[in-house]
Amino acid sequence: MKTVRTRPHRLPRERYRGFISTSFTACIEPRRPFFTAHETVEPFIENLKDVLALHSCNAVYSFMPDHLHVIVVGTSSISDTLLVMERFKQRTGWWLRTNAPQFGWERSFHDRIMRNTEEYAARIRYVLNNSVRAGLVENWEDYPFTGAVGLNLKTVLSDLLPY
Repeated sequence: MKTVRTRPHRLPRERYRGFISTSFTACIEPRRPFFTAHETVEPFIENLKDVLALHSCNAVYSFMPDHLHVIVVGTSSISDTLLVMERFKQRTGWWLRTNAPQFGWERSFHDRIMRNTEEYAARIRYVLNNSVRAGLVENWEDYPFTGAVGLNLKTVLSDLLPY
């Protein structure tokens, strides 16, 4: 019988450290709408802020009804974008078990380290416009659960390459 090799699920931990940007997508289990009200989303945003501050990172996020897109940006040599996501899921997983036990995070999450400005710009636009593509709003600025921590979205967009 032939053995099938699979590539590792994650890059080596050191690749997520320092002045890098990593895009993460995490889904709610079961895949049903959960992030639909300020009372639900606000504790997640507060936990995200706390974890980002602990690990010297900024972020752009969009809490879609059944999943989260977040781009974590390392702001120092000690930043660790993977650790931010792991700690965020751990803290908010506890919140879910306590406050909404019928929901939880899927075990894993998708990540992508952005290698250049063009990829970073495209991913920022993707995250911001996710609510528009989903038909929730006509303009990303109208979606209440999209925002940033430590970054001004208008400044970020004006600094990036044009659409």
